[in-house]
Amino acid sequence: MAAKTEDALEGYLLYLRKGGHISFREINNFLAKSGRREIALRTFDHYRRLYIHGFRYYVPINHLDVYLSLGGDRLTAERRRFHREEGGETLEYSFDTVIWHRAATTDVSSIGFGIVSSSVFDRKPLTPLFVRLKNHADVPGHLAWSKQQGPLTRFGVRADNYIHKYKNAEVVAITKPRPLGRVAVVRTGEGQLDWQKFTDVLNRTNQLIIAVENLIYTVAKRTGQEVILAKPYLESIEFHSPGEAPIKVDLGVAETIKLLIDNFGYLLLTRRKRIAETELVETAAKQAKVELIEKALSVSEKLNQHENQELANSLRQTLISTVGAQQVPKNFLEPETPERSLLENRIAPMASRLAELDDDEYKLSVDS
Repeated sequence: MAAKTEDALEGYLLYLRKGGHISFREINNFLAKSGRREIALRTFDHYRRLYIHGFRYYVPINHLDVYLSLGGDRLTAERRRFHREEGGETLEYSFDTVIWHRAATTDVSSIGFGIVSSSVFDRKPLTPLFVRLKNHADVPGHLAWSKQQGPLTRFGVRADNYIHKYKNAEVVAITKPRPLGRVAVVRTGEGQLDWQKFTDVLNRTNQLIIAVENLIYTVAKRTGQEVILAKPYLESIEFHSPGEAPIKVDLGVAETIKLLIDNFGYLLLTRRKRIAETELVETAAKQAKVELIEKALSVSEKLNQHENQELANSLRQTLISTVGAQQVPKNFLEPETPERSLLENRIAPMASRLAELDDDEYKLSVDS
């Protein structure tokens, strides 16, 4: 029988642990011994594509195809895309991990719950919460929607990861909320709002946030640390001049983004000055600018230059502070590592393009 998503997920987790150095047959032997269904060769090839693009979690083939075709990370799981089973199981949920409310499921998918409760609450979508199930660690997620029906509250919860990952796991104690930082898309221009341009900048910012979160989780796993980052959420949107759309993110995410944006922004500024100093004609200057920006997108070039070794060292120190590790290996950005793949394929392109916004109608402001 064909492998299910849970089987493919387990296979990819093994693939990640082995750093991609594992054969198709070895993965299927592991799955068979674990009582799971074997994957097809097509799925194994899909693992390679996920690894190359720096994904630390399993994403179905069709979702990755959409990601690559759109050039963006639009992989936020929607419950309606996943098969849902009938509920009826009792559980508890909490917004602060202190006060827990009893409830029951109306339906369950691999990444979310439909829940009904006799408790009344007034919370906005994207509010973080935890779900406590039997034989599971507390499942972190956020509120997708809610509706009051007489004395009952019906609501949906979207988990931060596949629910299967929390089954029979040790409960991780949540001691206190993670500190937050702020990433804001600021509109500096005036006049009529170009919605397409605005949403494009927001989408790029979202891609960068998700990729940096993946980098932090990858480093945490490498160092054996348990980290649950604060869930990002859009705080508000203001359209006056200047207008802004501030996004609350985990402090470690904000510090990492600030480091990257500042670094790429300095690189672009330095290279533009060199263009001006050569007094190129306008056409030649535009072409040179394009070529130099394209070079800025290559992390390989940056990390191999002595002057940019400081970026790697600073990034390493920021990640050590974020994951709470004593140390992060100095070779964590070596070629073919998941961290290097994330930087080259997902983080660097977005950081460079967002750093370039200083010359445009928008700019990215980061407070940590």
